[in-house]
Amino acid sequence: MEIVRRAFEEFSRGGWEPLFGTFWAPEIVWDMSPAGIAGLGVYHGHDELRSFFEDWFGTFPFEEWEQELDEVIDCGERVVALTRQRGHGLASGAVRRGA
Repeated sequence: MEIVRRAFEEFSRGGWEPLFGTFWAPEIVWDMSPAGIAGLGVYHGHDELRSFFEDWFGTFPFEEWEQELDEVIDCGERVVALTRQRGHGLASGAVRRGA
């Protein structure tokens, strides 16, 4: 669980690329499906996850964006991280708050 916390801190400081090979194992599974955003799914391994980040942040719709780690839950062989995100829309200026 501490590794997950440290990975979120590192992500907040330096983005996602430094996490490959340090925090994220080659067999990582990143599940974005609970977000309920069309087009997001489950990403397996470094290549799929890297492609997701390149696509997502390449067309990122927010001028300002931050993510806060609310809770890390130990589920045995899995760890669940609950986050809260906030941002301002790039084109609209609309405020977005989500969990």
